[in-house]
Amino acid sequence: MKSDEILREFIGLSNEFGRDPRQVLAGGGNSSAKDCDGTMWVKASGKSMADMEPSDALRMDRTKVLALLDDPELAGSGEETEVRLAERLLEARIDPPEASMRPSVETILHAVMPQRYVMHTHPEAANAVACSREGRKAFERLGFGRGARAAWLDFADPGLPLARAIRRLLDDFSARRGGPPNVIFMANHGVVVASDGSGEVRRLARAVERCVEAAIRRRLPARPFGPAASHPLDENRMADAITNIAPLIRRQFAGPRPVATAMASADILEFVCSKNGRRLALGGPTTPDQIVYCGLDPLWIARPGAAGRTERTGKVAKEKAEAGGNGSEAYGRRADEAAVAAAFEKYRKSHGGQDPRIVLVEGVCGFAIGPTPKDADTAAAVYRNAVAVMRGASAFGGTHPLRRSTASAIDRWRWEHYRRKIAAGSLFGRAAGKVAIVTGGAQGVGKGIALGLASEGAFVAVADINFEAAKEVADEIGRLYGGGRAIPVKVDVTSEDDVRAMVAAVARRYGGLDVMISNAGILKAFKIAEFPSDTWRRILEVNLTGYFLCAKAAAPVMAAGGGGDIIQINSKSGKKGSKHNAAYAASKFGGIGLTQSIALDLVEDGIKVNCICPGNFFDLPLWSAPGGLFDQYRSKYGNVSREEVRRIYESQIPMKRGCQVSDVLKTILYILEQEYETGQAYNVTGGQEMR
Repeated sequence: MKSDEILREFIGLSNEFGRDPRQVLAGGGNSSAKDCDGTMWVKASGKSMADMEPSDALRMDRTKVLALLDDPELAGSGEETEVRLAERLLEARIDPPEASMRPSVETILHAVMPQRYVMHTHPEAANAVACSREGRKAFERLGFGRGARAAWLDFADPGLPLARAIRRLLDDFSARRGGPPNVIFMANHGVVVASDGSGEVRRLARAVERCVEAAIRRRLPARPFGPAASHPLDENRMADAITNIAPLIRRQFAGPRPVATAMASADILEFVCSKNGRRLALGGPTTPDQIVYCGLDPLWIARPGAAGRTERTGKVAKEKAEAGGNGSEAYGRRADEAAVAAAFEKYRKSHGGQDPRIVLVEGVCGFAIGPTPKDADTAAAVYRNAVAVMRGASAFGGTHPLRRSTASAIDRWRWEHYRRKIAAGSLFGRAAGKVAIVTGGAQGVGKGIALGLASEGAFVAVADINFEAAKEVADEIGRLYGGGRAIPVKVDVTSEDDVRAMVAAVARRYGGLDVMISNAGILKAFKIAEFPSDTWRRILEVNLTGYFLCAKAAAPVMAAGGGGDIIQINSKSGKKGSKHNAAYAASKFGGIGLTQSIALDLVEDGIKVNCICPGNFFDLPLWSAPGGLFDQYRSKYGNVSREEVRRIYESQIPMKRGCQVSDVLKTILYILEQEYETGQAYNVTGGQEMR
């Protein structure tokens, strides 16, 4: 085969395996292909097999890589040896596409394998065998069919020790069987499938998958995690539980708060509700990937409310009474907050000050923690896989975790820290890490605010009654600023059930709520004698009652999270009435009064409540679209032209221009940053309104 054909086949094979969740976990795995001239291609460290392109492939001098196996300067261990190994691998690169691209330390393993195409993956089913107590015995009972030459390798530390162990295995296997293995089960480390033909690699991988899955089905116990200690919550109670507990977890982190994504798959729910869940969770990680993305251990938190059920002392009874009597919501939140804080403190003391990346709440669900949605999603995928592996391993005597000393060494290993750094996302901006809801976010001012907050590092829920339009805005944010940075939510702000579900969805995805932008609103202009009563009611329902419902639903979540900001996008019509605008002005005047009142209600919870009173957005659809205010207001001025209406309104503004969304965004960012103002109505009118 020609070099370009081998490279093309290598990329296609890597993509195919990388996009198969049964083979590759969270973009991990490694792949390689050998050319005919003594060189080889490997997937660069930190790159995803699923999205791999030719520019992500590093060409390596295979002879130089193999020489590392017997390099006397690499005979030891420790950080100095790791540094030398990294330098030698960098020297073995041939014309890297980018100077910063590094080969994975598993490149040496790939160089040792004699076949052209090598896929090192972490199939869920195969890892159930590779990570089980009876793994080797179970492996020896499996038959993978025609052409499979399968071998078992006991655990070896990643990097050079693993590559040297593979070389010894190849020598021994070839001496006994007349040729090298093409399938290798590596204890606690995944599976290697190799062949000179890409089609044979695919066939072998499918054969392994089918064989192991069949064995698991035959042997899986009825209760893989042991008897149930509690029943999973129903959908409504689950939503309430996540909404209550997620912000308590997220507030335990200092600095820009991370994403805490709820994990509530069937396996996770069965796991956290099982009698043996805690023991299995804290029994130790089973693979290096689990350590890299999920940490050495999860944090296990006792079932919420346990403190309330076991109260005995007079002090506790007094605290409960002061909080509002028996079973009060305030006391329940305070008790859960104390329990979560104590659990975090204990975890940090036993883990050298590190924060957990996985939090499991007994009887409720799990949470994956990460600085960005991408990081949290990766941790969630890896931990769900770990739980699935535990489930499958119950068919083969149970899970066989890594030795603690080995796991701790991997956690400190510089290679894995580099891979973690490359894979991690980052956030910048004045709203970095804040979770925001923008109602009416699918168009106009709301769309501009949603995009602006995302550009400043926020995670945004684009909430609108028009779900398809909201999804378009959320997708646009994802394309511009990264996957998971925004979610669309369908909401009618006049429906309390809709608004509660909106807040619950945000808590489930991001772990809490920091900013509620109540922007959804409508404006219809009629002379008072001609004002339809149903239109009057609808305007007040959306503009005023909608704001009330959003604040009501946001307040307890923000309080649990340690505070936040509720901001209504009001109007200069909230300061001064205007002709033909009775309902709109009434709703906006009411909004300022509501802002002042709930600011007083919520100040003790660390929640600031303010509103912004913009001037006229002449360039947005509310004014400029056919049938918009330029058309509706023509009758106010003797049926003049649209252009004349604009001129009349611009002439009333000292700064001689309409309001821009960017003007409002600057005010929002100021409100988020300031710490000493609440209950305010900020004018953004170019000097038109100064009260």
